[in-house]
Amino acid sequence: MLRQVLSLAERLAPRLTSSFLLLALAFYADPHSVGIYNWGILVFTLFQAVTDAPIRQVIILAISSHRG
Repeated sequence: MLRQVLSLAERLAPRLTSSFLLLALAFYADPHSVGIYNWGILVFTLFQAVTDAPIRQVIILAISSHRG
C-alpha cells in the first residue's frame, strides 16, 4: 500500500507543480506567452510519455529477473 501511495505522489507532484506554475504565469503574463509555455510543456510531456514510462517498465522487469 505504501508503494502505491508513493507512486501516486511521484506522478501527482510534477503535475500539480506544473499546474500552479501555469496559473501563476497566466496571472502575470499575457495569453500569448502562456500559450508558448503550454506548447513546451505538451512537447515535454509527449517526450516523457514516449520514453520514460516504457523505460521504467523494462528496467523493473530487467532488475527483477535473474538475467537482468
